[in-house]
Amino acid sequence: MKKWFIVPPMLWIVAFTIFPLLYSLVLSFGSMRVGNQYRWIGLSNYVRILQDSRWWNSLRFMLELVVIAIVLEVSIGTIMALLLDQKMRGRSFLRGLWVLPIFATPVAVAYLARTIFNEDTGPINALLSSIGIGKAPWLSDPRLALVSVVTLDIWQWTPFVFIIVLAGLQSIPQEVIEAAKVDGASSFHILSMITMPLLGTTLLTALFLRLVEVFKIFDYPFGLTGGGPGVSTESPSILVYKTALRSFDFGYGSSLAYAYFIVIIIVCSLILKRVRNVFFQ
Repeated sequence: MKKWFIVPPMLWIVAFTIFPLLYSLVLSFGSMRVGNQYRWIGLSNYVRILQDSRWWNSLRFMLELVVIAIVLEVSIGTIMALLLDQKMRGRSFLRGLWVLPIFATPVAVAYLARTIFNEDTGPINALLSSIGIGKAPWLSDPRLALVSVVTLDIWQWTPFVFIIVLAGLQSIPQEVIEAAKVDGASSFHILSMITMPLLGTTLLTALFLRLVEVFKIFDYPFGLTGGGPGVSTESPSILVYKTALRSFDFGYGSSLAYAYFIVIIIVCSLILKRVRNVFFQ
């Protein structure tokens, strides 16, 4: 009788995971729009991707976002974890305060940030004007739009890295630290020779989790800039959404999704291999 309890979750997985994956894979090799019959066209969609400037622009934006956001989030999160792992008054309060951004809804954060980064009435430009710097085109300049998106991602998800690294710090045996202090090791040597090597697996886990999430980013650029100005902050996820669900080109949208899936696998494999060599050589 107990074996029947596995049937509902298996049906759920088949209906909402396996079937959509296989169906979209078939769509990626064909041409299909609303009101038109499906037509098999082979690899034409994938050839079209190679010639699509918007696709290459979305990859450029995504790689810039990944490099900047991941490096800063892991660095700042690790530094904050090291600081708040020390014994100090109000440590628990500061830890709780630091992780609050995680609980905000990304879409709500993006739309709220649109008012904060507003070039005419936003508080950031008001502050810059008050100190004589002048207003910055946060949402109309391609480079500053990237900065705005990166800032939101760092603000909300650095605490996530902080939690993981803090847990890793608290799992390090204190006997090892005390023995190093007895042997006369300085705080710098303890950090560089003991703490950081023992945090290798923890940092790799944080890096991998954030890497996967940043590659899926949709909320911040869509809510803050809509992918603009132009298509300068259009992530591959937004491009797939606009192609499949706005232009109703389901075949090409599916091929874009699978092409991006392949890119994610390749990039994640290369990055994790390099990082693994650094921490576990």
